[in-house]
Amino acid sequence: MTLRHIMRAMLPLLAIFIMASCGGPDHKDPESVAEAALKYYADEDIDGMATLLDPADKEKAEGFKQFKDMLEDMKARGIAKASSKEDRPKFEDYTLKRMKDPYGYDPNKFTNELRVVYDCSKGRDVTVELVKVNDKWYLNSFPQ
Repeated sequence: MTLRHIMRAMLPLLAIFIMASCGGPDHKDPESVAEAALKYYADEDIDGMATLLDPADKEKAEGFKQFKDMLEDMKARGIAKASSKEDRPKFEDYTLKRMKDPYGYDPNKFTNELRVVYDCSKGRDVTVELVKVNDKWYLNSFPQ
């Protein structure tokens, strides 16, 4: 076997490795999903936030789409003001404040829901609500 044959055989494996390492957040880690949601929130990327929803929850995905359409319509009609990037807090302005079970249980033994609160140095705190489905964490609602 020549080096050329070996390289041809290795190329698909390398492509698979690269694609696997470029995925989104680790859905087994609630903090990873919450950070991704916060980043999309800071960037006003509703489509990005929608990628963090449970893929089986079509109703929630439709709700995010409707919200995006409504917001774009309001901006186009001048009802909602488009904030400038300089005015909005950036992802780096947020720090993790606490992770808690909304029912007040032991924070080391989360049930299937979780609230992750971030402190913002340039504005108000933001809460990211997550839900656990089949041992994976997903965004439960629009960050607020």
